[in-house]
Amino acid sequence: MSKLSPTEETIIANIKGKSRKVLADALGIKLSTLNTHIA
Repeated sequence: MSKLSPTEETIIANIKGKSRKVLADALGIKLSTLNTHIA
């Protein structure tokens, strides 16, 4: 496994974070419904 620079790690973390947010927004109501059922 190659060592990533701090900048690359930050970029990757941001991409993952955005992907998660976009996915959550896309699921929207389903996600909140799921959370309600779990909680």
